[in-house]
Amino acid sequence: MTRKTGRQVFIDWTSEKTKALLEASKSLIPISDVHYPGHTWSIVKLLILSGWVYVYTMIIPKHFKECWYIDLLAGSGTTHVKETGDVVIGSPFIAHFFAYNQFTKYIYFEKNRRRCEALRRRALKLMESKAVVINEDCNKAICEALPRKRKVHSLVFVDNEGFDVYWSTISTLLRYNTDILVAFP
Repeated sequence: MTRKTGRQVFIDWTSEKTKALLEASKSLIPISDVHYPGHTWSIVKLLILSGWVYVYTMIIPKHFKECWYIDLLAGSGTTHVKETGDVVIGSPFIAHFFAYNQFTKYIYFEKNRRRCEALRRRALKLMESKAVVINEDCNKAICEALPRKRKVHSLVFVDNEGFDVYWSTISTLLRYNTDILVAFP
């Protein structure tokens, strides 16, 4: 038996997770032809998010009655990878497909009307009433979406392409039971 190098283990893990992304995408792609434009590094970002979602949903439900996933810049729910032509699930659905224990609620913000409608249709098919899709700027609508109960913990994903999410929004989130994962461009 040959022992695998760390590099080979990483390549195998990445390949396995990428196949899972493509498989999970099959039911959501046909719902709309609106996909968020991405690149090969988008896959890496989504794989990192999937790992964190898995760990988070293994630990947090032991301590909180409800766990919410909040995506401040959700897009259409799918990503078109320019270099390969592949379409994969985006960050909103990574939280669903890769969770160890499912979230009790999903809140998505998308201010672009077309992307929001595509996301709404995909979320409705997959999660029904567990998903709330908000067609507004997250910086303006965040307070209305946050839990009023103290027994809720939220994983918040921020995938800025610039300075889309203001510090005041992050500051507001920090007053709640949250873990915030920020992807820096």
